[in-house]
Order: sequence, then C-alpha cells, then structure tokens
Amino acid sequence: MAADMGSGQYQILSIYARSAGIELGKDIEVINANFAASRAQLAAERVDAAMVIEPIVTAMMNEDPRLHIIFNADEAWKSMTGSAGWELVFAAREEKIKTVPQALKKFVAALKDTAEYMKANPDETDKIVTETVKLPAGIMKAVISSGRAAIAPSTIGPAESKSLLDMMKRAVDAGFHPKMPDEGILYVD
Repeated sequence: MAADMGSGQYQILSIYARSAGIELGKDIEVINANFAASRAQLAAERVDAAMVIEPIVTAMMNEDPRLHIIFNADEAWKSMTGSAGWELVFAAREEKIKTVPQALKKFVAALKDTAEYMKANPDETDKIVTETVKLPAGIMKAVISSGRAAIAPSTIGPAESKSLLDMMKRAVDAGFHPKMPDEGILYVD
C-alpha cells in the first residue's frame, strides 16, 4: 500500500487498523508517498492499494473503473467510536479570539455558506473549481454528488469537544503524539 505516513489521514487509518488487530508496516507493507505519488504508484500497479483523499479518489475511479474504495475513514471512525471524527480543525490564537470575538462565528458562518452553496449548486461549484484549481471538469460535481466528502463546518460544542478529545487520546495511545493537550485547547462555543 502507498500512503502519506506523515498525514493525519494515515494516523486515522493506523488507529483504525490497530483496533482491528492489523499493524500497518508489519501486517501490511506501506510505502511512504504523498497523495499524488500514492496515486501514481497505484496507477502503475506497483502497489495494490493507495491512501488518497477526495477529489483524487473520484478522479482515479473515473480513470480506472477497476478501482474501488476499500476504506472510508468517516465510516470506520464512526464504527470504532460511535461518533463522528474530525479531519480538519482550525487553530487561532486565544488573544485574537478575545480581541475580535465575533470573527470565529463569522468565519464558520462563511464556511457553512460555502458548503451549502456547493451542495445546492454542484454544477457551478464544479465550474469554479475547474477554472481556479484546474481540476478536470466533472470531478468536483461527482465528489459532491457521491457524499464521500463530508463538508460540515461547525463551532465546537460539548459533543464535538468530547469527540475531538477522544481522537487526541487515541492518537496519544497510538504513539502519534507524546501527551494529551490541556482541554482548554478547544474553543467550545
């Protein structure tokens, strides 16, 4: 398998694999490669699997219909913990949050507006992404339509805080981080 072993996605995969009794690197050979190189390794048939992210997944499946998704991190995390996991969080300095207290809420509101626009307007979103980041036409629309890319911006409430702290603890237990951060690291709304 080719995977970016320094990525958060690899940490999630590794933690889930361990929960299933599989040790990556021992039970499954892993070649360290970023997402683009992992894609190339699989396309060249040098590996049997590649860990990639959307929209690369959709592009690869369009190019080679023999490919199938064998692991979905969101589904795996929910089956392991009973709650949603988080792949991306934003950090901000506490003093900045205090000086402009509405900035965080406005930022999250803008992200929510963007996510809602993308879901409601997949054709227009696809056109924007095709023009701006040169993703092949149709890929972003397919990503949105598939539902595989969970775009759900939110502030952190008690349930999200519990889920994030659980993820951090699992990362510490797996050896990805030396110790748990103080719970005050999370800005709970």
